[in-house]
Amino acid sequence: MTIAEARRKMGLACAALAMFVVCGIPANAASHASVDAQRQSSLARTIVRLSLEYHYPAVKIDTDFSRRVISRYLEILDPGHFYFTQQDAKAIHSAFDGRLAKDLKTGNLTPAHAIHKFFEQRKKQLFSFALQLLAQKPDLDSNTRYRIDRKDVPRPKDNAALGQLWENRIENEILDRLLRGEHLEDALSVLRTRYRNPDPGNDEDAFGQYVNAFMTALDPHSRYINAEETDGRVGIMDNPQGIAGTRLVNHNGYVTVVRLPVPDNTPAPARLINGERLLAIRKKPQAKTIPLSGWNLGKAISIIRESVSTRARLLVQLQGPAGLQRTKWVRLPARSTQFRARRAEAYIDLAREGTSQYKIGVIRIPSFYRGVESATGDHGSRGAASDVVYLIQLLKRKGVSALLLDMRGNPGGSVRQALAMTGLFIPVDKPVVKILTRFGTNRHSPMNGNDGIAWRGPLGILVNRGSASATEIFCGALKDYHRAIILGTRTWGKGTIQTFIPLAKHTDANSPGKLKLTTGEFFRPDGVSPQIRGILPDIILPSASDAFIGGESAYPDALPAATTAPLRYKPLDSSDHAQLPKLENYFRNDLEKGKALKLYRREVNLLEKGDNSGVSLDLRDRRHTIATHDARWTKLEKDWRSMLGDSLSEGSGQSRRETFPIPDVPLDLAIRIMGKFADLSPSVGLKMNFHIEELKTYRCWYPSWEQLSLCIHDSQQIFYAPGTHSSSKPGMAAPPLSQDGGL
Repeated sequence: MTIAEARRKMGLACAALAMFVVCGIPANAASHASVDAQRQSSLARTIVRLSLEYHYPAVKIDTDFSRRVISRYLEILDPGHFYFTQQDAKAIHSAFDGRLAKDLKTGNLTPAHAIHKFFEQRKKQLFSFALQLLAQKPDLDSNTRYRIDRKDVPRPKDNAALGQLWENRIENEILDRLLRGEHLEDALSVLRTRYRNPDPGNDEDAFGQYVNAFMTALDPHSRYINAEETDGRVGIMDNPQGIAGTRLVNHNGYVTVVRLPVPDNTPAPARLINGERLLAIRKKPQAKTIPLSGWNLGKAISIIRESVSTRARLLVQLQGPAGLQRTKWVRLPARSTQFRARRAEAYIDLAREGTSQYKIGVIRIPSFYRGVESATGDHGSRGAASDVVYLIQLLKRKGVSALLLDMRGNPGGSVRQALAMTGLFIPVDKPVVKILTRFGTNRHSPMNGNDGIAWRGPLGILVNRGSASATEIFCGALKDYHRAIILGTRTWGKGTIQTFIPLAKHTDANSPGKLKLTTGEFFRPDGVSPQIRGILPDIILPSASDAFIGGESAYPDALPAATTAPLRYKPLDSSDHAQLPKLENYFRNDLEKGKALKLYRREVNLLEKGDNSGVSLDLRDRRHTIATHDARWTKLEKDWRSMLGDSLSEGSGQSRRETFPIPDVPLDLAIRIMGKFADLSPSVGLKMNFHIEELKTYRCWYPSWEQLSLCIHDSQQIFYAPGTHSSSKPGMAAPPLSQDGGL
């Protein structure tokens, strides 16, 4: 059978414009009256009612809103645009847009089940078509180009275009496996197995996806959390730790690594780095490979964590533009998958300015977490603010001259904790945030107990695109009051506040779960909301992880940017803040031209570089493109090693992921800037002027939950270029600490 015959045989039996008749799903049919269906209907009515009562801003359920719900539902079912055509979408909107407003309020779930059933039928047809394509001799020298990241690509126009898309998809999947080193027959066998056994959906899937289509049509951060997630099996938004010292995000349908900017003890071969995709997992050496791509993010993470003690291996796709990445099997360290809520931690680093050397206290704050009980016998925590008070007191006793708060990747958390932490640096009588809700306006000052101001010296905050929500409350307040300098990249841009509503209090349905509902918007003291805008740093430092984090503006239904009347506030009379222009000049003239930053920016460019025209489906052309891309990474690594004084072993066969972790350049630059800040600051009384011991620097870690300090003495420098913040001998350098010192 030829491919043309296979496409004709596929037929896509349910024609788009008549699908609800041909497929036997009339648009006005009542849902099957089972007990489960009644539960779902009752739950849907409750969710819509509570949303209409409490969501900020108020929403009107009309035809326009109904159209948004249907669009979100199609995107949830088919984010890669592989199943629904433009004709399908038009027919679905025509069938349901006009009636959905009433259906949402009455709990009629016919639209959800009808669309979901059509989707499942279409998937079966296309999987059957894929098997027919896999029975043919593949075309490995096509002059076609294929877009892998398809989120922003229009849906196929009609069934003919859909069939062509699937031909290209199958060719690309065969090429991917050949480029991994698989033999053709092995590649075809694996793909046949995949398409022979589709993962069937069910009514509960349809209900959850449909309800969350409604929730995300309200705004991107409102969602329905079912009982299973409520019991603790949650996704990455509720558990930003991820695995192996990383945060995992859903990026274009792939489970993608965003490296947390903190050291860890993960063995080098298993260390995951920015941009790598987790494609599959094999729980045991000879076990069946389980694909991870295309799955719900929370489900994929659960599968990985279930494999803690099984010698599991992950199939990792290395960084690079779509379609040009190499893959590698990586052992998953059991220790790294065990969840332990991250808490604030601190260490001391050294910054040298001329003949003076300053101790810089660095506090890593992963989130604004609430109080937690200890599972290890230590004293636990009253929350992020109390942990940071403890760490500041400890660092002050150690004689630090400046403080740097590392909040990269901090997704937010408790607003109360964010307000409490502002009270460590801003007087408690100063208003720091305005919150608008459906029921009025609230103005909040710092929440602080009897601790008072914890730190009055030079203060910096390091952020990136992953810094969001409560982090933006904190940073916005300190920026407007001129209490801190902000370093890094623009933050996420989330200016809304969510409230959890347990549904058991509002419905008799069994195991109802809960709502996460947007109930307010917050504004900085100057009256500007971070929504969409984010917080713009005073000094911009690049961030490699930003290549995989889109920010609030990437959401189709994000609330618009807003402003309101400013609070009655006046910036603090800070002689330290007057040094900002000098610090900007210092960065521009002394640091920005440095080789380390230029190399780091080359890495960022390689991670971000893509081709909007797609990738070639010609095997030889694809191999050539990959070789060119690999050569750029190899050249970058050689340039790093040359700068570090470390010769590259030719023919070693070891990749950068095994032997060469790129230094954390933004952190090191921020520490240098804080050293200059301390040198300029009138608030630093004693200028430390002493001999720097040759080739001896140290980094000390202070965990808030244990009464100990662990100082790691390194025989070489912590930083990696002559004349840097911890440089003790020009020309001698080494990568920053990575194997020891993580807690």
